[in-house]
Amino acid sequence: MFNFNKKPKISTPKISMPEIRILSGRFIDNVLYSYINRIEEYKDSKAPSRIEMLDAMRARKESWQKEETQILNALQQITGLTFFQNSIDVYLVGGWHRAFSDPVVISIKIEGEAFVDVLTHELIHRLLTDNKQDKNGGIWCKKNYPEIEDPAVSNHILVHAIHKEIYLDVLGRPDRLAADIEKCEVKLAYKEAWNIVEREGYKNIIKSFNDFLV
Repeated sequence: MFNFNKKPKISTPKISMPEIRILSGRFIDNVLYSYINRIEEYKDSKAPSRIEMLDAMRARKESWQKEETQILNALQQITGLTFFQNSIDVYLVGGWHRAFSDPVVISIKIEGEAFVDVLTHELIHRLLTDNKQDKNGGIWCKKNYPEIEDPAVSNHILVHAIHKEIYLDVLGRPDRLAADIEKCEVKLAYKEAWNIVEREGYKNIIKSFNDFLV
């Protein structure tokens, strides 16, 4: 006989982890090389061979998979957001020196833990702009930092704060945090964003964002 007084069990849903697929960006390379070959610094650069690209893909996958579960779970727990896509393609390209998040494109010159950290940075961007809750981190940035005119500064305040929690509280790697901050010294917008994070405290910034989502 059915017991109408018995409350049904409510199971806590597991965090959905997207599959991160590290792929060759050879078609993107064609577009990038037509641009970068006009720049003096990169005019003699050549696209990697197929063997070089396959080796790079294999090595980057190995590096990423060591910390993948920790990072993906933590990103969603920290932000309270869930990735919209169940798979995210990460394209490796040759001579390009920058990385960006939509699509995720990273140079094969970036390797090892540095690759993991750059990919994490781009995935934070992706999560804040493309998530199942349809919440945009940029809106929080504009609301909290209306005096900052450069979006490259305001958008990276939250990204850096989340990444700092990953470095310190998830991976336990203050050395990688220090390396990230040092690398950003030459990127004025990133440097200014890090200064704000250091001044206001990464946990305070994340709490402000969490409160904003409620």
